[in-house]
Amino acid sequence: MDAMWGRFEVVEVGGEYRWQLRDAQGELVARSQGYIWKSAAIEAIEMVRSVAAGAEVVDLATD
Repeated sequence: MDAMWGRFEVVEVGGEYRWQLRDAQGELVARSQGYIWKSAAIEAIEMVRSVAAGAEVVDLATD
């Protein structure tokens, strides 16, 4: 991912690996569930990267 758009980070929290996505200003945009293996967290990043651009937006708000 180009640094001007943001970055994925893999972190270890409480013995689990998580990915988090930060925007270009360093603000946290998203954080994953915990994974037992670091490789699983990295695979999840690749899955998100491959499907996010085409994902549908569904408004479930009741306002």
